[in-house]
Amino acid sequence: MCLRFAWIRYLLLLGMIHTGDGAKDVTNFFGTLNIPPPCHKTMKKREREVGVAVEALAKKSCIEATREEAQLVAAKSNMSTSSTVLPAVRNARTEATSTAEKCCIICNLSDRRVLRSCKSCSASFHHMCGLDEDGKVCDNCLLGSRPETVATAGAEPAELPDPSDVTQLAITYDGCWPKRGKGHNSLSGVGAAMGVENHKVLGYSSRHKWCAVCTSAERASKPAPDHSCRQNWSGSAKAMEPDIAVELASNAKDLDVSYSIFIGDDDSSTIKRVRDEVDSSTEKWSDVVHAKRSLGKYLYAVKAAHKELTEKNIAHIQKCFAYALHQHRDDAGMVEKGLLNIVPHLFGEHGGCPEFGDWCKFAKKGDSYKHDGMSFGRDLASASLRSTLDELLLRFSQNSEKLCHLGSSQQNESLNSLIACKAPKTRHYGSSESHDFRTAAAVCQKNIGHGYVPSVLEDLTLSPGKTCKNVMDSADVERKRKMELKSGWPAKRRRLVLKAARSQRQASSEVREGTTYASGCDYSTLTADDTTPLPPPVGEPTLSPLPAAASPTLIVFDVETTGLSYNDEITQIAASTIDGKSTFAKYVLPTGGISHNAETVTGLSVQKRRGKRVLCKGQTVVESSTIAEAMADFTSWLTECTPSGCVLVAHNCLQFDMRMVICALKDCSSDVQDAFNATVCAFSDTLPAFKSKFPGRDSYRQESLARDLADLRYAAHDATADVSALATLIAKYSMAATLVSSASALQSCALVVAHRQSSAERHTSMKGPLKGIPSDAMQRKVASSGLAYVHLALCHRRSGHEGLKALLGEKTGGRVRVTQSERIVTSLSNHFSKDKQ
Repeated sequence: MCLRFAWIRYLLLLGMIHTGDGAKDVTNFFGTLNIPPPCHKTMKKREREVGVAVEALAKKSCIEATREEAQLVAAKSNMSTSSTVLPAVRNARTEATSTAEKCCIICNLSDRRVLRSCKSCSASFHHMCGLDEDGKVCDNCLLGSRPETVATAGAEPAELPDPSDVTQLAITYDGCWPKRGKGHNSLSGVGAAMGVENHKVLGYSSRHKWCAVCTSAERASKPAPDHSCRQNWSGSAKAMEPDIAVELASNAKDLDVSYSIFIGDDDSSTIKRVRDEVDSSTEKWSDVVHAKRSLGKYLYAVKAAHKELTEKNIAHIQKCFAYALHQHRDDAGMVEKGLLNIVPHLFGEHGGCPEFGDWCKFAKKGDSYKHDGMSFGRDLASASLRSTLDELLLRFSQNSEKLCHLGSSQQNESLNSLIACKAPKTRHYGSSESHDFRTAAAVCQKNIGHGYVPSVLEDLTLSPGKTCKNVMDSADVERKRKMELKSGWPAKRRRLVLKAARSQRQASSEVREGTTYASGCDYSTLTADDTTPLPPPVGEPTLSPLPAAASPTLIVFDVETTGLSYNDEITQIAASTIDGKSTFAKYVLPTGGISHNAETVTGLSVQKRRGKRVLCKGQTVVESSTIAEAMADFTSWLTECTPSGCVLVAHNCLQFDMRMVICALKDCSSDVQDAFNATVCAFSDTLPAFKSKFPGRDSYRQESLARDLADLRYAAHDATADVSALATLIAKYSMAATLVSSASALQSCALVVAHRQSSAERHTSMKGPLKGIPSDAMQRKVASSGLAYVHLALCHRRSGHEGLKALLGEKTGGRVRVTQSERIVTSLSNHFSKDKQ
């Protein structure tokens, strides 16, 4: 790349303005590419030439947008075709240009560096304003091409426009400052008026409190050199916005239009200045988006004083506020009554609701009606809160004339964002013309689209090139596509859903993490309750299948235990091959007792004979061993019987037998555990296999299956008999291949058992304190999510009811962690509140 040619520098400078880059950005970019960067002075010189062209195009686009807006307004008012055309622009200052200060006869801007003089007459013009198709410029051809805009030399001054020809426009207005934060001490400011119908910029202006050239000359006690000084303000930054509004409203008269309605926020004295200095009959419509935000700001300000004023209730009040406005658009009286009816509605007094809109469903649902968006769906009850809300909404209702039209200045916020892209707030461009150039580029992009870039190049007598046009056209197409997509109701609803999901995740994370960032938290005394993190959501691990290439041997096994919990022990273990040629059976003497139910079912009991604990089958003493010895013998038998590995099969294996065997391994030596892991590949459950093969049965208990499918009657709940019966069923119906293919790998089974065991321990910790609040099934669900009683208590101490709601309702993997039921959350909250008292 070579920067010797001036036209490349023009392209570079226009690209800088368009993308929001500065001279240092370009220098760093070229340095990274190992290309000598252009001189800073050269770039500044070219920027002034390119920038003036951009400004001229911006002014033209504003004039065209004003005419378009006037035509749209006239057409909307059912005016005749002849009256929809905006009268010719009459600007006495343009027609009688002062010889002391030369201005372009087209755009009425002065810049001596780029002004040219016509060869046929002394008229001055910018070359980008007055080029004809042949590139030749003269006053006659200018007059011929723009008869409405330019008057002939020596012509009489144009008459002032007839008031009947002035088109009344409603415009949205807002200002911005090129500084982060509030910007109330900014050195520069921009204000813009935009059309309500065409959503384009009709006029804009800027204010600057500082000029780098003038300041530098003043410090050196020298006269300032000839330059385009943009310093035009000496007041405060806050006063810039009203002053710009006065200027724009005054200049609009030059285009035979009048800004009769200003739509904007209520944060400045703009409308008062306009009424005092331009037109006393100017109306003011409030921006309902800003009004809704202001309502929310007031409510959050008094939130600490009212317990019922939760974030959810504040959002519901704002929603009711929006309903009251939208359902009575352009009817100030009904809007006023609707706003005043919000408080009675919130407090359960629905007598006036049918008159002010159908958004209240009390008339249809009666006493069963609940507020969809409020905590618990209940009415508010606090008398002090009612007084506060009455006073607040009375203030808004007194401004119903401004609110009823549903004005919105969000398009101005879009323009402000575009200006911030061209002139980033992290950099200061306001000390020279650069900020105005970038503002003009944003206006051009708003009014014309990205296609303004080729237009500026053409005004500079430069060819934009095919690639430039294609890129800018594609950008405009993409912008239009996104606007159509975002403006549809599905996209708006989707944004609301995503916003609610993000808010819920944020609330849940903050509750779990405790105090991590807060103003002055480092200086306060933080307790363990403030900083102790709560466990994140956990789910049961997924059982993984065996590799397809594996071909292990099936071993049928069964265990009898002292009970059904994770703390119970094995009392009998038996196993067999499918053909029954090799079997294993052992009784195990538990360290504790056997529950009454287990003793009744299995017939096994622990008794004392001659002062020694023994295991009995009925009243007969059976030979027994410890669990460690039994598991060691069982592992040795498996290794000898299946040297290539095996799959352990049992009925209801994954819910019971598997976890009892894996838990029993914890009491064994590491050698036994290693040998078991090397031999056993997986566990397989016959219960789902029989359900799949014989659907629709009333019972799938093993003794029922053996009786109905194999005509077997045996003593159930004896491990040896259970194993023999199950092996017979598997062999008879050739289910070996099915059981192997559905087997779950040992490692995943161990993870599942560990998760279930820890969940059982957490459930045990909360059974006593909670005393059935909530139900036992819900307690198990809480425990399975990774939460114990101490975690619930800590969450309540830290964040109260809302904290419990956020913690239990946290979503993970598209599923709720525990529950979103208000009833369950309230019961837990009440329990911990009583304990706290």
